[in-house]
Order: sequence, then C-alpha cells, then structure tokens
Amino acid sequence: MKSRVVLPSSDKGRFKCDTPAKTALIAEIKETHRQRDDLLRAEGSLTRQIKAIGRRMKTSSNMSTTDQLSDFAALHLQAAKDAIHPGKLEMERRLKKLAKDLPVYSWMKSINGFGEIGLCQIIGECGDLSNFNNPAKLWKYLGLAPSTEYPVGPNGGRLYSRRTKSMMYVIGTSLIKKKSPYRVLYLKRKADEHAKGVADGLVPASVFSDTIKKWEELELPELKKITVAEYKKNPKKYRTAGHIEFRALRYVEKRLLRNLWREWNNDQGH
Repeated sequence: MKSRVVLPSSDKGRFKCDTPAKTALIAEIKETHRQRDDLLRAEGSLTRQIKAIGRRMKTSSNMSTTDQLSDFAALHLQAAKDAIHPGKLEMERRLKKLAKDLPVYSWMKSINGFGEIGLCQIIGECGDLSNFNNPAKLWKYLGLAPSTEYPVGPNGGRLYSRRTKSMMYVIGTSLIKKKSPYRVLYLKRKADEHAKGVADGLVPASVFSDTIKKWEELELPELKKITVAEYKKNPKKYRTAGHIEFRALRYVEKRLLRNLWREWNNDQGH
C-alpha cells in the first residue's frame, strides 16, 4: 500500500508556502477522494438498476418468466454492489488518516458535524486553498457564488460542478443536524429569511404540507398552505419554506468555507 505523506512540523504552523510534502499530501488526498467518488457513483448506479428491475417486476404481465430473468440480473447487480462496499470503506479509512496531517485538522475536530471525510472532500475538489485569493473565490468554485449568474465556460457550460454543490449540501446538512454554533446560525438565518420575505411583501408559504413541521421549533408565523399549481401561477409572489431553508443552509455552507479558508491560510484578519 502507498505510504502516507506526513508533513514536517515546521509546515504545520503556516501552510501557505509551497513545500514538496504539502504538494504530495494534497495530491494524495485528491486522488483518494476521486477513487472514493468513482466507487460511490458506481454504487449509486447499481442501486438504481436494481430498483428499476423491481419496478418492472411489479408491472410485468408475464410474471413467471420476468421473475426468473429479473432475479438473475438483480442477483448479479447486487453482488457487484456488495463488492464495491469494501473498497469504499478502504478509501474512507485512507482519507481519515490523511486528514490528520492537514494543519486544519485540530480546527476541524472542534466542529461538531464536520469530519475528516467532509474536509478531504473539499480539499479533494479544490486542492490547495491558498490558491484562492479570498473565500468568495472558493464559494464560486464550489457553486455557492452569491450571484445567480454563475460563471460559464467558452461553450456555455458552467465552470463549477453540480456534484460539488451537492457535496456541500450534504456537508451543510450534517452541520445543522448537530448541536453546534453552525446549527444556531442556521436557525437564526431561517428566521431572518422569513422576516425578510415578509418585509419584501412576499407571502411565506408551504407548497407541501409536510414541511410545516420543520418550522415549529422556530415559532414562526404559520405558513400559508398552497398547491403546486397555485405556486406556479405566480412564483414571485411567494417565499416558500424550501426557498428559506435552502438559503439558510447555503449561508451556513459559505460560513464554513470562509472559516476553513481563514484557518488554512492562518490569517484571521481576512
């Protein structure tokens, strides 16, 4: 197995200067992260195929023949999925070891809901965070730019990956599920977004009735229940529960990245 890269102690105080050890560590994290991501996507694809077979079995008129063929296919797909799991666990074990050599490891451990895998995912996608001049550059790279006009490439494609935006959603969701300052920040931001919508003349609304339960802990004014068709008639009239929640969550994700960028560059003055 490839030996783990350990940073010299002199590099852990300020990580901004380039060193061969630093470059090698980040490169190993990026490669391990990509291998884990490949395995996750393969596992997800197999899961979807197995579920599709199950749906076909329910709707097929010739159940006897279909059952035999579907069971055979599903069996092999499940076997392939099971074979992926140990490899995924091994990649995660390696990432947890590599994270311990990062200078922000102690800071990361102090945040409830933010672990080694989440940290290595960010480093695996972005590389050396000192290459970003400010946190806003990092936000834009990961698809969290404050503007709705995201950067586009020469062929009209977006320069950020939708996958990284999804990655940050999972990291942010983990943060707000734990008792941490980020959860407090999230709840406060939800209340602020609700109040801002009212101030702007928007109607706070719940398009799906089951989302009402998410607002009880904030003691917000009751959200107006509307149908999807009603919302589509005039979407600019409403500030939905989903809008408020996603805006608050994005705020938490950006705050985490800002703090990570500052800690990485060992510069609290930014």
